[in-house]
Amino acid sequence: MRPMGQKTAFRILCEDEIKLIHEKTLTILEEIGVRVMHEEGRKVLEGGGAKRASDSLIRIPSKMVEGALKTAPNSIEIYTREGNLSMVLDGKGTYYGAPSDSFFILDYETDGKRPFLIGDVETVAKVIDFLPNMHFIHSAGLLPKEKPERATRLAFSECFKNTKKPICFLANDPDSCRAIIDFCTRFSGGKESFGAKPFVYHYSEPISPLLHSEEGIEKVLLCADFHVPLVYMPYCLMGGTSPVTIAGALAQCNAEVLSGLVIQQLRNPGSPFIYGTMPAPIDMRTTTGLYGAPELHLAIAASREIARHYGLPFFGTAGTSDSKHLDYQSVMEAVMSCLLTGLSGPDLAHDVGFIDHSNIISPELIVLTNEIISMVQPLTQGIAVTEETLAIDLIRKVGLEKRSFIEDDHTYSHFREFWYPELLDRSMEDETPQLSQKVKEKLKIILRDHQVDPPAREVLEDLERLVW
Repeated sequence: MRPMGQKTAFRILCEDEIKLIHEKTLTILEEIGVRVMHEEGRKVLEGGGAKRASDSLIRIPSKMVEGALKTAPNSIEIYTREGNLSMVLDGKGTYYGAPSDSFFILDYETDGKRPFLIGDVETVAKVIDFLPNMHFIHSAGLLPKEKPERATRLAFSECFKNTKKPICFLANDPDSCRAIIDFCTRFSGGKESFGAKPFVYHYSEPISPLLHSEEGIEKVLLCADFHVPLVYMPYCLMGGTSPVTIAGALAQCNAEVLSGLVIQQLRNPGSPFIYGTMPAPIDMRTTTGLYGAPELHLAIAASREIARHYGLPFFGTAGTSDSKHLDYQSVMEAVMSCLLTGLSGPDLAHDVGFIDHSNIISPELIVLTNEIISMVQPLTQGIAVTEETLAIDLIRKVGLEKRSFIEDDHTYSHFREFWYPELLDRSMEDETPQLSQKVKEKLKIILRDHQVDPPAREVLEDLERLVW
């Protein structure tokens, strides 16, 4: 089901400001250049007209950027593993997702932090599979007790087994990326079938400032070769790995994203590309990169407008916090991020449930953010103003006579248009469970009762070969 789209007007940047950022981005690419640490990637760029200034430094003419923007698709379809259309990334709705794993988990049974275990991926995947406002899972492979190359494949395997929803997968190395793509190709019945109905998409990053790593470009080329949708998203620290000003960070990130787009489109014109940025401010008192800062979400909203200017789908962030606990701070920051996401309208919003600067996952925050998302949706839809909703004849009939509208058919027809919470309390009872208790109970019910149909035996065997 397509999520409700954005109606409320909300802008961070005017068109002149976006055009100026674009112009300065072209200046960065043409005059400063980017470092490409992958020889084949450099040759791809040179074949398209870029100039090698030194062994790894490449300068990219503006015409190459314009060419890549013309061939990149404006709309991308992502499917479930059963082949059903799940997400349409065309700027008309926002889809939310949560990470499958991190270094630590906030255990909902003990309220304590502990190392993330492989069995916890199943927990998170089941929760995401059940919740209606969670549309995809972000398979990270950050499991601290596993070797990096095995962790990537393990996380993907557990996600695949425990949710039918699309998977955004990371890969700690190109071999794991290729192995996962090869598995998906076999599962789909061939490269053409997989490309026609992708149920996964890949997340990769340039390294700020202005560097494309050897492994990162290898994964970009792999995704281009197999027509796998690619999220290319710099995560810069403003004042550390980018200028401290938001405008400067936006220009630098834009150069990093667009240079990745040029490489991908030169390799395979028309390959699906998803624009992403995450310019995070540094708290100069602690030198910590922030996930809950208003400036982060302001910069992400501005980046969405830049991506929309180019006609590219955008990968944003919501439901995150810098708190180490599920507390007032985490709820404040999750609501703020979800509200800005709802207003700015990215195609995808990831990281729901991340706390402590993305070091900890809170399954409870995922459940709570599912409710926050549904609460934010009415705020972004505007107000329907029609003859029916203005109800002048009804006011004429009832206003001076009955003085109550509650028994009228018009009320019965429209009262369900209001938002009704599942977890928040609106009762007039004296004693009701606290929200924290309701969230825990909801989580326990999901994990106890929700069942995901397992893949066929031969698919499970193939997953075992993928991991081992």
